[in-house]
Amino acid sequence: MYSPQYNSTSLNLSTCIRRRTSFHSVSKSDAEQLEAAETTSGAISPRFPDVVPALLPKDDNEQQCYAGSASLISKFCSEPLFNALMQDYIGLLYPVLPVVHLPTFVSDLGNYRHRIDQDFGRFVIALCAVTISVRPDRFVDFKKIDPDFSFSTRLQAIDRVQTIINKTKPPDYYDHSTVEKWAIPLCLGRAYAYLGNRKAIYYHFSEGHALMQDLGCHRTSTYASLDHVEAQLRKKAFWLTAITYTYVYHI
Repeated sequence: MYSPQYNSTSLNLSTCIRRRTSFHSVSKSDAEQLEAAETTSGAISPRFPDVVPALLPKDDNEQQCYAGSASLISKFCSEPLFNALMQDYIGLLYPVLPVVHLPTFVSDLGNYRHRIDQDFGRFVIALCAVTISVRPDRFVDFKKIDPDFSFSTRLQAIDRVQTIINKTKPPDYYDHSTVEKWAIPLCLGRAYAYLGNRKAIYYHFSEGHALMQDLGCHRTSTYASLDHVEAQLRKKAFWLTAITYTYVYHI
């Protein structure tokens, strides 16, 4: 991940755009740490194997424990389709939308974090939305994977994701900001933008920009106490917000 050399304790987006700073989306460390996960199996994306496990655990007690969180995914699509969408994001979309620390993200999926963490569940279905949006060539394949995936257009599918996310936000949702909460509006805004709905990207960018600022991603002083992964994610949040700013206000 490209790490800018800050000359002050705070930078605004306009300053960064004027500097024409390049953005390197995939860090070498991400690729190296993921080498162990590479395979030539017949998965959706050959380089990235079946990293998403079965949605529901076999144990009945675990099943009851995870039922609430698992329903976030099941309200949108089946487990096989969720798996295929995550494969497509990791193998194809991540280099241009690197909103995760890839080794950690793969580990979180493997450890069923989407079942026990509602915010992470909302985040991964937002990733599903943007993946569907940028893959019109795969939309028919997605419907074949999940016969109950009844949406006739990509826009309908993205609208459904937005509805699920908005309806499941608790009253105190904005009391504590996280990188995942920042990434949700970024993914939804990009999803709508790819379909030509510029009004939606203005709305979602405003939310994402506010969350980025609340995290202090634009202040170097906030990075001192962070571990390597969280620091990398917040730098990504800053620069991806800057790139989105370019798209929204300079076209």
